[in-house]
Amino acid sequence: MGGWTDIVPSALFIMPTDAYLKEVPPRLSQVFEGRRKLLDICEALGLLQAEIEYVFTQPYGHRLDCELLSKQFEQLAVSIAAEIPHSQCDCPPSERKCPKCEGRRWLTATQHRQALPVQK
Repeated sequence: MGGWTDIVPSALFIMPTDAYLKEVPPRLSQVFEGRRKLLDICEALGLLQAEIEYVFTQPYGHRLDCELLSKQFEQLAVSIAAEIPHSQCDCPPSERKCPKCEGRRWLTATQHRQALPVQK
């Protein structure tokens, strides 16, 4: 036959990638699939923040503390973004207690920044 109906569902699976768009090994696929979900949550928080700011301009929302709510949404998004899976750790497979990744084999955005060489 040879058509789109011959495509096996697994052939449609796209390997998850890290922040550098590098495919991750299967053992880390669930972690980096979660990366996309957390990024989506951060985006949704930004949209909700914009909605709150809009509601504040309406007669029914004038009593909301827009500034406080806006800061809280921003803090929540920043907190989530700091812990999003960022990239694979460069530790050797034999390393059980890596000080950078704590043995997980991947780094959060915060851990990645901390592992970067200091610029002089």
